[in-house]
Amino acid sequence: MSQFSLKQQRLNQGVEYLKNKQLQQAIAVSRSLNHDYPDCANSWYFTNQVALASGNLNVALTSLDKACALNNNPNWQLQLAKLALQGQQYAKAKKLVQQLSSQTLSANQDNQLALLLSQLDSPKLAIQHYQSAINKDASNHQHYYSLGAVQRHQGDLVDAERSLTKAIELNPLDVDAHCLRVDLRKQTKQGNYIEQLHSLLGRSLSAKDTVQVQFALAKSYEDLQQYGQAFKHLDEGCQLRRKHLNYDINQDIKIIDSIKEVFDANWLQQHGSTPIDNNSSAPVFIIGMPRVGSTMVDQLLAMSQQIQPLGELNHFSSVLSQLSRQLKKPINSAEQFVRCASEVDFAQLGQRYSQSVQQQFAEKLVNKRMFSDKLPLNYLYVGLIKAAIPNAKFIHVQRDPMDTCYAVYKTLFQQVYPFSYEQTELAQYYVAYRQLMQHWQQLCGDSMYQLQYEDLVADPQQQGKALYQFLQLQWHDNYANIENSSTHVTTASASQVRQSIHNKSVNKWRHYQQQLQPMQNILQQADLLDSE
Repeated sequence: MSQFSLKQQRLNQGVEYLKNKQLQQAIAVSRSLNHDYPDCANSWYFTNQVALASGNLNVALTSLDKACALNNNPNWQLQLAKLALQGQQYAKAKKLVQQLSSQTLSANQDNQLALLLSQLDSPKLAIQHYQSAINKDASNHQHYYSLGAVQRHQGDLVDAERSLTKAIELNPLDVDAHCLRVDLRKQTKQGNYIEQLHSLLGRSLSAKDTVQVQFALAKSYEDLQQYGQAFKHLDEGCQLRRKHLNYDINQDIKIIDSIKEVFDANWLQQHGSTPIDNNSSAPVFIIGMPRVGSTMVDQLLAMSQQIQPLGELNHFSSVLSQLSRQLKKPINSAEQFVRCASEVDFAQLGQRYSQSVQQQFAEKLVNKRMFSDKLPLNYLYVGLIKAAIPNAKFIHVQRDPMDTCYAVYKTLFQQVYPFSYEQTELAQYYVAYRQLMQHWQQLCGDSMYQLQYEDLVADPQQQGKALYQFLQLQWHDNYANIENSSTHVTTASASQVRQSIHNKSVNKWRHYQQQLQPMQNILQQADLLDSE
């Protein structure tokens, strides 16, 4: 038997082991292949697949790197860029996408590259490659949907609607495109997609797609001020979504109680001596519940040349998880993770967070005094952030509790906020969140700024000026015109923030006062609502 046949036979055997989830046998085959055939690209690619199945990201990266060095395969390079991004190796990911941009790619490869460019905060290049994919395969609805999504983030809402409409023409059952199109603008009697959405409900949709359509109908009817119909569809969508979630509100409340217990004043006194890094931009964390106006606040800050908005970053929690695992302590529950997190090296935590942000956004942070990180869930990590990054500042954005809870309830999130689909669970979580924020305010003192949404929309000039004073930034009156911002927005507010600051969302929950009684009762019992 020839060397090639023998090698291929062993490789086929390894693939069979991997297919049957016999990981130990697959690992043994990959090691022997790499030892006997170190210049075989397919062997290193097989090792990459085994490493991914084993959950070993480092080995997956290094083995695929070797495979790509031996074989200039665009599909492998795309996979390597994805893994580099996943491993927060941003310089490597950027170099790979730059190399891929100059190659002749298939339509599908252009689509994948465009997604990577979007994730690496290069939306204009992403749009170019989505358009290239369309030029090569104009009948693929997914290219148009992806293009529309990035155009929305860029604020090109007319172009986004055109792209999504084309996706729907090519595939009338593209539920994602139908629902994203509704979100682009306020629906009117003269211009809406209600009939098409109802026709979708008559088809055999998956539960996930049905939920999306119900939420899109709720949004459409609310825009038309048909509040009874709006809540009917919202309630049906929430019930179906909650039915398919494995979630226990008591676990989340336990975690918040653990955080308050572990990260107290004594803990901070013992761990709050991390030296300040004056050589890099200082972070400003915009925190609070989702849908309270944090994106609007971020846009307000973006008007200054001294602060760079970076969107919702998961860098802090990612670095924290890595350092916690390195302690080699048992982490079998969220409470154990909280305890473990309290013992990490905080100087290293702050340094690695700063480095990961700098690596990903190096070009944007040149000559910037500050940057903003607006991931709402960072409110869980305030104590850790305070210990790891002493010069960090916090802007806690608050909104009327009922408006907050209703705004969360009517938003369909992807993989986060599982408490948001049942009224009592949502209200219970909100109560626990408010208690946690009171705890952090006592700990943080002057480094946390409390900003009330209703005050901001009522007087953006005065409130914006006070916020800038807190950050020691110079305020100009034209900064209140956030609709002129060119910032790339990737959150659920991507369409809304293209408008000027307004108060039209204040007290919106009152249209549903009777339907939201379960939520209101819990918030009243917790003494969080003003007396009528």
